[in-house]
Amino acid sequence: MTMPTAEVSAVRSANWCGCIPVVVNLAPTSLSSPTMPPPLHRMVSRMSYLHLGLADEVKRLYKFAPATLSFGFKRGGESGSLLTGSAPRDENISKGDGEHSAGESDDSNRTTSPNIIADTAKYPVCWFEDESSGMALRWHMFAGVLYDIMKDRKKSSEALPWRLRVHFTSYPTHQILSFANGNVPQTLEHMFNNSLKQALFLQHGSSKVAMGLSKASHQKLWDAIVGSHYALYEEINGDGLQSCGSKHNGGENIQYVPVRVMVDNKPALQRPCTVFVEETNSVKRTIGDLLADWLPDKLGGETSLVNNKDVSVSVQGISLSLSIPILDVWKCLCHP
Repeated sequence: MTMPTAEVSAVRSANWCGCIPVVVNLAPTSLSSPTMPPPLHRMVSRMSYLHLGLADEVKRLYKFAPATLSFGFKRGGESGSLLTGSAPRDENISKGDGEHSAGESDDSNRTTSPNIIADTAKYPVCWFEDESSGMALRWHMFAGVLYDIMKDRKKSSEALPWRLRVHFTSYPTHQILSFANGNVPQTLEHMFNNSLKQALFLQHGSSKVAMGLSKASHQKLWDAIVGSHYALYEEINGDGLQSCGSKHNGGENIQYVPVRVMVDNKPALQRPCTVFVEETNSVKRTIGDLLADWLPDKLGGETSLVNNKDVSVSVQGISLSLSIPILDVWKCLCHP
């Protein structure tokens, strides 16, 4: 039975409202000021990237960082400009802005405006670290996915708020990807577009759908990510992609959906997944079917997975029954 379109849209809309309370501190190794700035609090959308959701906080903390970045770029001549790949400090940011206190609530619930990252030259190269584990966080993954990975390593009492450190020095190129030419927003956008093209190719088996998206549609999708704007995303997802043959909402004619499985913070498995059990072409494939098929050596089949209390399966931070059809999960909880 296919889920009604209205129900699918309602679940997706509620999912887009999901946020993570984050506390971000400046890493001591990136401090050049005599005093450490106070921590900054922010609600970050699960559907965003950390560098987007914490753009304001990054710029506020950057003025306390050293003038020379160890990422390989240094300040330029007398005008204070930077060589390609680094970011000038915003001298218009007042000390009061930089010392934004944890008690101020006006910033904590804001979504990121596209204007915050419009001037790509002013976004400093930085990286985030999970405080409790000390792990460098992979910036090309959505904030919700990163949090879910880190949450499994913490005690339940330590899971929220999510405490992060932002670094402006000692970029760990051996652990996480670098930003192309030091341009943070542009690299994020390119990474998102590439992921979208990969997903559409996995779903349709060709690049025709991805190539059919107009430049304006790509821009609207990216603006939806930057601003956590579900209505704008749905405008393209429901109309633009569907007109290219995606049939995302109704589920008709869908044979494959793109699935990415992450196990214990290891490299993801990314493949097209058939929505029906191949032998029947009518029985919907479930989460349990997929995991038993993709991870037989690790999980030992679906029965072993069900009985293994050390194994948990979640999508968008929600623990799901292994009996739920993959198609329903994809329609309701897929990432942009």
